[in-house]
Amino acid sequence: MTVKVVRLKITASEWEVMDAVWKLGEASSRQIIEAMKGHRPRWNAKTIRTFINRLVEKKVVKRKRVGGEYVYRSAAAKEQCLLPEAAKFLERIGKKGFAPLLALYIAYHRPGKKEKRELRAILQKRRTARKR
Repeated sequence: MTVKVVRLKITASEWEVMDAVWKLGEASSRQIIEAMKGHRPRWNAKTIRTFINRLVEKKVVKRKRVGGEYVYRSAAAKEQCLLPEAAKFLERIGKKGFAPLLALYIAYHRPGKKEKRELRAILQKRRTARKR
């Protein structure tokens, strides 16, 4: 499976709003604001709307009018946007190998059974590809 890479030039705060948009799929600003309340309780509705509008201006989020309000959705899948960010991170920390990074991720994140299965499948697929 090939994933088209999309480079986003957005702030850390805009990334947080994007996480809500990706989780919701398609949502009104009220729904996005509601989703952000638990994550960023100190942000008021106007702040979140400002971030949404910036994301629309940057063409990261698409909007369409439905009835009396706008509905928003991401212009790209989360995976498309995360790849370049992950690549930049890996370049910054150097090419020390993947194992220490994966060990740190597992220690910090503590993946569940589903994610462990996914990680095993990725490693197995990588092993299979190298044997060819």
